[in-house]
Amino acid sequence: MPITVEWREIVFQQHSYLIQITDKEGKLIFEEQKQTTEKIAVIDLKKKIIRSDRQTFFVHLVLNSINKEQWRISSQFTTASQGIQKADWITRLDNPIAKEGTYFRDNPTIILSKMIQLETPIKQAWIDLCGLGYYTLFVNDQRIGDDYLNNDISNYDKIVYYDTYEITKYLKIGENKIAVELGNGWYNPAPINILGKYNVRKQLAIGKPCLIAGIDLEDTEGENQQILTDATWESSEGMILMNNVFVGERVTDASFKKRESTAVKILGPSGVLTPGEIPKIQRVAECFPKNVFYGNSRVIVDFGEIISGQIAFTVSKAFIGKIALSYSERLVDEETLDYSSTISGTYGITDAALGIEPDQQIIQRDELVKTTEEAFRFSNQYTYHSFRYVAFVFREAVSFEEVIEELSAFRVHTNVDVITELETSIPMLNDLWRVGLQTRLNNIHSYFEDCTRERFGYGGDIVALIDSHMYSINGLALLKKVMTDFINDQTIQGGIPATAPFVGIMTNGPSDKAGAVDWQLVLPTITNKLLQFYDEKKFVKQYIPQLAKHIDYLLSFDFEYIKVCSLGDWGSIDEEVDGAVITSPDQEFCSACSYSIILQEYLAVMADLSETEQAERLSAKIEAVNKKIVTTYRQPNGYFGKGTQSSCVFALKANLLGDRGQEVIVNQLVRKINANNGIISVGIFGMSWIYEYLHKFGYKDVLFNWLTRKEQPSYSSMFVETGTLSEHFPLKGNDSTYNGSLNHAMFSSYSAWMVKQFLGISFPKGLFQKVIITPETELPIEKVCGSFKMPYGKIELQWTQFEELVVGEIRLPKNVSYEIDVSSKESMIEEQVREMGEYQEIVVKLRRT
Repeated sequence: MPITVEWREIVFQQHSYLIQITDKEGKLIFEEQKQTTEKIAVIDLKKKIIRSDRQTFFVHLVLNSINKEQWRISSQFTTASQGIQKADWITRLDNPIAKEGTYFRDNPTIILSKMIQLETPIKQAWIDLCGLGYYTLFVNDQRIGDDYLNNDISNYDKIVYYDTYEITKYLKIGENKIAVELGNGWYNPAPINILGKYNVRKQLAIGKPCLIAGIDLEDTEGENQQILTDATWESSEGMILMNNVFVGERVTDASFKKRESTAVKILGPSGVLTPGEIPKIQRVAECFPKNVFYGNSRVIVDFGEIISGQIAFTVSKAFIGKIALSYSERLVDEETLDYSSTISGTYGITDAALGIEPDQQIIQRDELVKTTEEAFRFSNQYTYHSFRYVAFVFREAVSFEEVIEELSAFRVHTNVDVITELETSIPMLNDLWRVGLQTRLNNIHSYFEDCTRERFGYGGDIVALIDSHMYSINGLALLKKVMTDFINDQTIQGGIPATAPFVGIMTNGPSDKAGAVDWQLVLPTITNKLLQFYDEKKFVKQYIPQLAKHIDYLLSFDFEYIKVCSLGDWGSIDEEVDGAVITSPDQEFCSACSYSIILQEYLAVMADLSETEQAERLSAKIEAVNKKIVTTYRQPNGYFGKGTQSSCVFALKANLLGDRGQEVIVNQLVRKINANNGIISVGIFGMSWIYEYLHKFGYKDVLFNWLTRKEQPSYSSMFVETGTLSEHFPLKGNDSTYNGSLNHAMFSSYSAWMVKQFLGISFPKGLFQKVIITPETELPIEKVCGSFKMPYGKIELQWTQFEELVVGEIRLPKNVSYEIDVSSKESMIEEQVREMGEYQEIVVKLRRT
């Protein structure tokens, strides 16, 4: 398979390049010199690399400019082994896929193992593996890696991601044991009804937990050995008796001999085995109790703020019995937990032996059954909870401190690199930045989730938060995976589901298995960001047929029908609730705009890809749709629809009156906000888009006052007790339109504006183009400091406001092109630039006019 070498540079004007590839010994195996401005080379090394085992090579790139300047960069890559492609899927030889009604009964985790005899020291050892649903790898009884909740979730019938670990240092001369424990994860989900109605077990590609793996060994004498999963592997039982990602785990320390048997070959999922590229889920921070409440029947531990993660503690050797744990985000009183914000749904089955009824609500719980007089370490493995409070219930009266030791909790999420730091002289803004970032991280577990209660990858939430993700984390690999997730679940007709993986939600969708139009907006939105912000044209081009299919699907509907196939500005303070039906403000008008918005997003994509015919089709349709919307919904007073805040923002996003008419609509919007005591009452889409328009037309103070507001409804009232953002703004006495999650990221879209406005960093033409630095001089912030990690290094900034002067201190990589954008409200009086090695330091002084 050819390899692709791709590079990007900002200020270097390339004239030609030289690529050299060497092996570990420095031997040259490939060289290419080419006079071109292209920044990509496709190299076929098939004839150069004869060996089929895994090898490491080094890439040396030299760029030459017209001015005879040179830019050098080196990298390395390791070839993949084909072993896992030849391996078998295996599982424990016992029962087939369990009957739904017995899912929550004891069924210990599957452990699959292989003994390897080594006579010669190992020079290099690798393992490629995928364990479904989740897996943990052990070598000689030592846990390998810092990863949890392995594997990368996908539509397993389309694509299955596998991981690679180097295990050289864990092996020894003599007998070695490779073991993999399997949890249920999303491959063997419970038959529960999420939100009381969605049984994901009936929608996902599911099966009995299983493993596929290939082990490559190279000894010091140059001999190679390959070991693959097959029916010769051994099988046994783990100590986790029941595990489910939504409910929890039941664990025992029982010392009785577990059943052992051989493994058996089975048919695994039909998806293509593909190396995983996204960061793994890890325990990224340890948290400790802040308070303990002692009741008559339970002990409640308070961790001070909501955590998305796992619990861990040691049980003393003297204790024998059961410990039940339950988790909540709220407390009723010092003896009672409030589970309302964490209940994901109902059990959906009857199991008289366990006392389970179909309509019984699911509370996040764990249970430990301790039978031996040995200290036991309990730690979640194949689940995670959203909680601030944990209740410990013992069957007999015990001293909590004497039984429970070393108690802590771990924040658990995909360990993406946080690229932005921001701190201001206003504590409220610092809190806003912290909780927005943390709540988004809380809801990333190999894809972007909506909240820790539902754990679904909703397209609408991704659209609302995509800019904030881009300006706070290195999410490129994750965005590419999520785009692939949605394309893999594209319907036969061409529609895009509301979630990926598809879990059955079709609310207001135009056709079978398709999501509402505003939720389908996720596909062109991600595509646009990959093209415009990350310059990922090569990746996007492979999906042009699927994008075209989606466009054909959208254009096939009559406007009068598709204009109501949306949910509007979801989550607004102004929404109306009638039983199970939630209506967004001015939903029909906003939905009609959503159709125009998704077509305009595709127009930008097709123009960028030089797909002229598609772009012309879209332009004509957009013009016709916008005329129809204006004719149908514009009122004599100039407002659209019912004249809500949401209506104004959607009219702006759809560009109904063209560029010249935008200021008129913005002024209408500001009048609405002022008449509402400064409260911005839009939903998740309106809240995501409003920053651009109010900022553009000089209403930054409206945004600033909203973000720093303390009275309900406000962001402050959201997180003051929880340390996280919630699904809805609290109105009076912490009530909202309905009880939602208290660990929900959908309103954290302000984060991108904070980076652009307060820190002053933006990339209007993409991450690899000129960075625009805009000093903050208008808002009452005395000091701002922070940094932004680019692919080429870190930009560090500090802004200090004096009475008539603003001073900026900037440090950025020398090869980064920048522009300091001074508005009409200030004038540059000094700019000093000093080179410091690979960096340049800039001091800027501006006078307010």
